[in-house]
Amino acid sequence: MNQIRIGITAKNFYLWDGGIDFIATIAQGIENDASASTYLLLKDDSFFLKIAKMMKIVLKNKFSITRIQSEIKNYHLRYDRLISVFQECSPNTEILWYKGNYYDDNRRIMDCLCKYAIDILMPHNGYFIGDIRVPWVGYMYDFQHEYLPELFSKNDIKTRREELRVRLENTKYIIVNAKDVKNDIKKFYPENDSTIFVLPFAPFQKPKFSGNSNLLLYNLPNRYFMISNQFWCHKNHLVAFDALEKLYNDGYNDIHIVCSGKLEDSRNPEYINMLRNRVKEMNCQQNIHFLGYIPKPDQIAIMRNAIGLIQPTLFEGGPGGGAVYNALCLGITCLISDIKVNREITGYDNVYFFDPNNSSELATLMLGHSLDYRLPDELVERKIEENKRFYSESLINFAKKIVQDFQTAK
Repeated sequence: MNQIRIGITAKNFYLWDGGIDFIATIAQGIENDASASTYLLLKDDSFFLKIAKMMKIVLKNKFSITRIQSEIKNYHLRYDRLISVFQECSPNTEILWYKGNYYDDNRRIMDCLCKYAIDILMPHNGYFIGDIRVPWVGYMYDFQHEYLPELFSKNDIKTRREELRVRLENTKYIIVNAKDVKNDIKKFYPENDSTIFVLPFAPFQKPKFSGNSNLLLYNLPNRYFMISNQFWCHKNHLVAFDALEKLYNDGYNDIHIVCSGKLEDSRNPEYINMLRNRVKEMNCQQNIHFLGYIPKPDQIAIMRNAIGLIQPTLFEGGPGGGAVYNALCLGITCLISDIKVNREITGYDNVYFFDPNNSSELATLMLGHSLDYRLPDELVERKIEENKRFYSESLINFAKKIVQDFQTAK
């Protein structure tokens, strides 16, 4: 097979920033190889589906004109960030629109794949039953609900378990972000016989950042570590704040922590208030900076100027999460929680692990690396190019093997 045409559905992925970045990274990785081309499938709601969605918004917010206007605006702009990210990361990806409705979305996707002679759909955040005219690869996220059940309602746990079970039963090929997720599929669903492809941890996207002039808006300190996570409970910001408090009380009062990310946790709305109140009780409170949700170029510029990144997370579906991916492409030091999935990060001399429940251990690391500098650009560039080739070859070889097997079986 000389040229392979790979489709990617935005279905469900476009609903959160991490999902958008995930499929854009896959598209960019594929496009690095001249033997492949990518196509992004977007659903264009039918007239009646649009009317139904408008009515649903109105009925849900019948006492608030402001909310109705806001949700309708968000509906019309729902693909804007997705398209913007693809234009930035993978400008050669062609967008294919298909008409969608409530009851036969999967058939419409298959029709679109056939119409444009797409060889394989990869990945698809859902599953197909019957009418499989084009081979496809599903996606599995993670099993956080099994390891941190206290963060989920009983109903949410039940729903996630059922969703994952049905997906696995109807998915022959699966992409996951980590070996840890693959192992969990075998652990929780031992009867499953799907072929599971683990995306290699090979950061290759050199992030683009705003000029230093933009940073003046944030009134940043001179020496700071950065945490670039959503403010969800399992992201474990508090261990880093406690570590900073220990350093501050020991006289190291020129070290700061700068945090970016939305100050909200939908599963635990009171968590943010608890976190803020805890910080107010600390002697180092003026050394902790909450920036909120900021533009990506500014976030990257702030990260680039940091001493290093702190990733204190208790759980991730992929090694290090997006923050570590970005930090390694910038060549800065990474202090990362010592959890199983993060141990899949290998081949880097600027990565250090700490017990996510031990603030003293993190404080020692922070002090020991408080004078670190970014790695030389030529070293970072060399690693990025190496990762790019490996990521692209791994993904495309996997896709070609599936297409060959599918054609042989027909």
